[in-house]
Amino acid sequence: AERIILENPGDWRTRYNLALILARLGDEDASAEALIDAISFGFVDLHEMERDPNLVRVRTTRTYRRIVDRWGVLLDAVAESRFDATKGTLGPAYADAQDESQRLYWLSAVRGDGFEHAREEVSRVSAWCADEGLFSDAEARKPDPWVTVILPTGEDFAVLVPYAMVGGTYARDEKRLVTRDLGPTLRHEFFHVLHWRDMDRLAQVHPIWVQEGMASLLEDVEIDSSGGYVIRPSWRTNIAKRLERTGALRPLDVFLATERDRFVSVRPSANYAH
Repeated sequence: AERIILENPGDWRTRYNLALILARLGDEDASAEALIDAISFGFVDLHEMERDPNLVRVRTTRTYRRIVDRWGVLLDAVAESRFDATKGTLGPAYADAQDESQRLYWLSAVRGDGFEHAREEVSRVSAWCADEGLFSDAEARKPDPWVTVILPTGEDFAVLVPYAMVGGTYARDEKRLVTRDLGPTLRHEFFHVLHWRDMDRLAQVHPIWVQEGMASLLEDVEIDSSGGYVIRPSWRTNIAKRLERTGALRPLDVFLATERDRFVSVRPSANYAH
């Protein structure tokens, strides 16, 4: 683990694994210090740390208790460092903003009304999920990690999201959402942000068909008189109906057993619609 870290100093996952190794070797104090090191490089999952069976004895140390007591401060410092690094990479053409209530940092090549519209859109998604009772709330002492939302230029998008036929992505480990579309894709990817926050709190990873199916619901919507969403049929609805008409819908047990990698790579449009 130490050799891997020397070769790739920014690898926070291996730094966290080193803390687990030290704990298994019986050096709780060194393990706790390694946790601080992992956090400083980007590890931000308190829920994983609190549940990890390898850290049972480490959680009794003074250093560990200090980490938990200062968790919110540590999260803010990690997020600010990540944000500053990304901002420096993208350059001065990007407007920036901070949203405390959603715990979002924004970097946008879109200026003016478009930028404000995007920020209003994620607030509306969050409100819709709350109205539907979909997700749990964060505990005060365990705030959600910050996420950086990037609305990039076409050139930067090609670098940040090197996948064909994709309008945006949410990278859970990096806590980074990138989208070139301020409507359906932004809603879809921000739903993933909220869903992953909830899954982390629950120590669950829901099947890919649940994650993508739910996020796809918000792609085509209308705003009702109270400012909320009315979900409308979409292009995915048309795909599902065409599959049904041609007898191409798979049996439910087969569909639900589809592996994640296959779900997103083999006929993904049909899978999402299904």
